[in-house]
Amino acid sequence: MRGELLLLFLVVGTGNYLMRFLPLLWALRRGEAETRGAASGGLGGLLPFVGPSVVVALLVTSVLPEASDGAGSVRVGIALLPTLVVATRSGNLGLTVLVGVTAYWLISLVV
Repeated sequence: MRGELLLLFLVVGTGNYLMRFLPLLWALRRGEAETRGAASGGLGGLLPFVGPSVVVALLVTSVLPEASDGAGSVRVGIALLPTLVVATRSGNLGLTVLVGVTAYWLISLVV
């Protein structure tokens, strides 16, 4: 069991690393990362969408299992409010995730 868990962490970590590294390597080889800014075309044009995509992915993976439970849907809905406020005001992905997780945890203690 312990060896299987370690193998799982290694496979997931390697896959996660490669999903981020390979597009960067591809852009560097094509010269896009050096000649173009983050807001211009090519891969650099997609960078502004990375943060919102991660937040939506986290939201979907937390909402779907909770959809069958009424209390779970209430927890997710309430925790979503401060998360959206922080996401729209700060634009900081790390802070947004931290606030979302903390809000969900605090609400799950009550509801």
